[in-house]
Amino acid sequence: MVIFLFYFQWISSTILQRIVEEIAVINTGLRKQGLAGLAVGSVGLETLTNTAHNIIVAHNIPSLPFLIPFLQLSSNQQYIVQRIKELAIGSSMSEYRWKSGGKFNDKEWDSHLPTDAELVMHLVCTYLDSQLPLLPTQPDARPFTTKYLVKVKEQPIQKELAIRQHSVHPPHYNLIINGEIQDIPQV
Repeated sequence: MVIFLFYFQWISSTILQRIVEEIAVINTGLRKQGLAGLAVGSVGLETLTNTAHNIIVAHNIPSLPFLIPFLQLSSNQQYIVQRIKELAIGSSMSEYRWKSGGKFNDKEWDSHLPTDAELVMHLVCTYLDSQLPLLPTQPDARPFTTKYLVKVKEQPIQKELAIRQHSVHPPHYNLIINGEIQDIPQV
């Protein structure tokens, strides 16, 4: 269990808290540009992406395009941003619920929203994508996710080492190591 605490602390400090800080910086920048109505978490992903492509915004808020991939898991941006902020509180993701998520609009989590396991996996993979060089044969692909994450019903590209999404509801992941599927204990 200690190892899971270490991973949760690493994810919290390296990914979640940095995303929350960057959202605050971007929203401040948008307000300064007179675009407070386009705050991260209050508009859809397409609107946010279009805003990031605006020349003035791109010049004054250059980090916005780098944040967008972290938010691409769901069209419900309000929930995604809210849940990232909730999981970032403290240092050990104490609000983490692997097979569900948090309340949204004063209602309990429902299966139309991503689970915390799915959200955290997406954030970790996106973080790793941002740390690796682009794939020369697929410059628009995500370098880690494309090569090392196998979604339900997909065939693995990488058979030596990969993360395999075994099921969505309840969320469960396996590791593929040297072509063999290894189970990961649920937390």
